[in-house]
Amino acid sequence: MSSDIIPVLENGLNAYLVTPKQVTDVIKSAETPEEAANALRQAVKAFSLKRAVVVSDPGLEPRRTSVEALQKAGFTEIVSIDTLSIKVSSCIFNLSLNCAIGEPVFVYLKKDNSIENMPDVVVIQKCENGWQIIGTKRHFDSFRDEHPSARHSIMSNGSRELQTQHSGMKVHEAIAADPNFKEKFIRNRVNKGSFNGYDVLPYCGVDLKLAFGNKSDIIKLTDRVVPFSVSKEVDVGDADDVKAVVHVDNEEDDGPGPLVKKFNFKNKAHRIVSITVNVDGSLVPEVTLKTASTYEPPKKTTPVIYVVKDAYDTYLLEAVFRDRVSNEGSFETSEKLLSHMVETYSTDSTVGVYYVVSGLKFRSCLREFRTACEKAGYLNLKFITVESLYLSLLLDRAQIYINTSVKIAVVSSDTCRVIGRDVKHLRILEREEYPNFDIKTTEATTVLIDNSNNMYTKTDLDYFRTKFSKYSILVVAEKEHPKQLAKYFWSLANKTTFAGNIFNDFGDFEFAIEEHGAIMERIETRFARIPYVVTASYQVTFTKQLHIHIQAGDATMEELEEYEVWPGMIVEFTITVNSACDVTVDMLPFMPGYYQRRAPEIEELPMLDDDSKSSSVEVKSNVEVKKAEEVDDKKKKKRKKKKHAKTETTEPENLPTTLESGMSQLKLDLSPSVVLTFTSDNRVIIKADDTYTGDKEVLAYVRLQNGKPPQSGKLPFIALKKHPSSVFYDITRLLATDFDPDHPDPAWGFKTSRDANGKVIVCTRTDNITTFPIVLFGIVVRSVLLYIREHTKSDITSLGIKLPAGSTINNTELGEVAKRIGVELALLTE
Repeated sequence: MSSDIIPVLENGLNAYLVTPKQVTDVIKSAETPEEAANALRQAVKAFSLKRAVVVSDPGLEPRRTSVEALQKAGFTEIVSIDTLSIKVSSCIFNLSLNCAIGEPVFVYLKKDNSIENMPDVVVIQKCENGWQIIGTKRHFDSFRDEHPSARHSIMSNGSRELQTQHSGMKVHEAIAADPNFKEKFIRNRVNKGSFNGYDVLPYCGVDLKLAFGNKSDIIKLTDRVVPFSVSKEVDVGDADDVKAVVHVDNEEDDGPGPLVKKFNFKNKAHRIVSITVNVDGSLVPEVTLKTASTYEPPKKTTPVIYVVKDAYDTYLLEAVFRDRVSNEGSFETSEKLLSHMVETYSTDSTVGVYYVVSGLKFRSCLREFRTACEKAGYLNLKFITVESLYLSLLLDRAQIYINTSVKIAVVSSDTCRVIGRDVKHLRILEREEYPNFDIKTTEATTVLIDNSNNMYTKTDLDYFRTKFSKYSILVVAEKEHPKQLAKYFWSLANKTTFAGNIFNDFGDFEFAIEEHGAIMERIETRFARIPYVVTASYQVTFTKQLHIHIQAGDATMEELEEYEVWPGMIVEFTITVNSACDVTVDMLPFMPGYYQRRAPEIEELPMLDDDSKSSSVEVKSNVEVKKAEEVDDKKKKKRKKKKHAKTETTEPENLPTTLESGMSQLKLDLSPSVVLTFTSDNRVIIKADDTYTGDKEVLAYVRLQNGKPPQSGKLPFIALKKHPSSVFYDITRLLATDFDPDHPDPAWGFKTSRDANGKVIVCTRTDNITTFPIVLFGIVVRSVLLYIREHTKSDITSLGIKLPAGSTINNTELGEVAKRIGVELALLTE
């Protein structure tokens, strides 16, 4: 039957026919794919076949040229099969694995020089209708830490010594493949069979990179089963064209990937484009582009934060605005980077410049970059570690608040971290590779699992739930998004705490003592809070030259100092760290017998710009700061005049009755026993007497629901993710004198407007509950008061209230709140 004949074009040059009984060669080693495709067309001309199969090695180009050649020859239905899928299927065929849906399996492949780009190891996971490839590596490397639930490893190369790296796993030797296995796999794929459960599903095998100007973006295709369609909106700025190319991990060594499609724009404009990629059975991505919208670029005087990231030999730059992030591209030198920064937005409107340190560049490079920034007019460069940035964003997406008495463990990829709080900021207490991590030795009570890149399979997550069954477990699946990044950096600039998720400044580096090319000892300082001084002693063994290195990351090591010494000599090092790039080393020699060696000691020094003592005044551009200072001077004069004003008790017109009434207001006490400091990042800091045993700070979130009493604190914060329209926060912003309800924060889930009398009101988006900011303030104060009374032996008769600069409450409304909660309230100023 003609339907039993399958025309096959393999790697563009070999054509043959597959039938149930035999394989018939049509042409071998053709000059071009077109020659081979035309030969196939002639061979099946009598059967009027429209379907053909392409078999190709990993990579897009051989597959695409074969598909196009077959289409030109008249074949309209193309089924592509990559040799990797055939290879993996042959390794697992007829093995008794008994895997659950989602369970990963490791497959180690025998080197085959006849197949290009064949990886050494492949990870597959069990699906309902076969197996999906979920990971590949070109060199041997164990995925065990990334997939802890894996129980099976398959070796196709007889490397039994690999068993030592897979303790606790069952290692299988792949059964010798049937010489006709490839033809059977082809017939199964064309006939859409299950291959007895051993079918490896169609795998695209490439990701796409969108290149526009000096910028780029990635669209993942390797994490999906064909057929599929994926769309993404990308801000391409005023680029003249957009190129879709195959993404290559190491372009410097391998060169750029082949072009898939290029789109040219007819006119100049700033655009956001919608990219759609369709991948069908041919496994060739079809890319389409359309303009989603155009926009006017921000003015040069727009307040902006620049974020610089290092990437080996280039710098990546992002411009962070209050509500979005602009990818400014990659730059080969700091000169080109700074030139772009100066030309795009003025230095006066630049609120800050942050350098995200990844450990790829030497400290000397960081100092040179800082000097270049200062010459260009950027005097406010600050360094943060990529670890700090990653964890802050992760904890924000988890919507978890870590107070001073709580420690949590974070599991991501092959690394585990334990995190706690130092009064205001978070700090990493320890970090271990996953196999070496023992949560029992820590004080962690909660385990946070990062699955935002969808790395862990279902059975991996089940494994963690079993392993950490005695702990609270949170899984974060939400990906990082630009608005979250904007919120983070503006929080840094404003000296607020990003809902409590800002980390102490740390360098994530340690120091190493070297003799004759060998590292003799390490001084662990990775998570010490900068600035600090570390003192360490060392006894020289056999060298006359001692080297002190700083090491960041796994490999980047830089020499700091070299000293002349003699064998047996005892030396004491004093290492002072004032920033990520300001590190000095001093050495004192001692004679043996006159000095007792001791363990390294770290002393964390007072911070020059101590955030814990600073107010939460919003930092703006240089121009805005000058204006704000003038306004502040006027406000201070007004406050001084109002300080002894008599408190009125008239109830504001139309004040909602959310607060309980019935209490009479007491006299104003100018020395309150408890002070509540409201911060602009939604916290209330509690200052009470020595009998108070509760938390030093609580959350200022309020949830309002029809038919239910208001909630305040942690519960509304937790509800924010699923019920954003019913949760109110940023209360101090709502109370700000310059707040415009017609221009609310776009991140808010609630609405703001004015009532008929011009007062600011807030409203839920679903239940249409409307109230005033002063009512939200009162709910929080009452809730905090009740909490304090549960944790103190003192009688609370008065509360002092501190608000951020620019926020205020008039005497009438403050008196009304005081009357309703039954204590004196005094608005305090610095």
